[in-house]
Amino acid sequence: RIFKTERITRAFSEMYSVLRHYKPLLLTTSCVSVLTWMLLASLLYSTEHLNPDPRMRKQYGSVGRSFWTEGINIFGEWIVADYTTSGKAICAMIALFSVSICVVPLTVLSSGYFLALANDFNETLEESGKAQEKKWQLSCRPDEPCRRRFIFDM
Repeated sequence: RIFKTERITRAFSEMYSVLRHYKPLLLTTSCVSVLTWMLLASLLYSTEHLNPDPRMRKQYGSVGRSFWTEGINIFGEWIVADYTTSGKAICAMIALFSVSICVVPLTVLSSGYFLALANDFNETLEESGKAQEKKWQLSCRPDEPCRRRFIFDM
């Protein structure tokens, strides 16, 4: 039932064309995101695996666990908060840079979809303007056969 609206709104096809158009930018952003995630998870593992808090040692006990925890942290959710001093410094960097990692794809998709809708709106205006223009021109056509009608029909 969801895809029945595609016939009327063409929303999914527009979003697909936006994804296709901005594919290089989205791929670059995803590569930077993955590299940042790996770097920050490794840094937090190196600072937090010897933390005196047992819950923190559990979350950062291995590099794999730190990837999981950092994957949640990078989107703004902080499941644990008892970091060491160096861990707090790294977490401050995460808080600053994770916004750009999450916002860039969202901005690209929303602006691309907005431009697609604006182009569709402009095409609709042009088509309706041509239709009104044709109606106006046809209303000025002389009814009886004469030179003006001959020139008008040219």
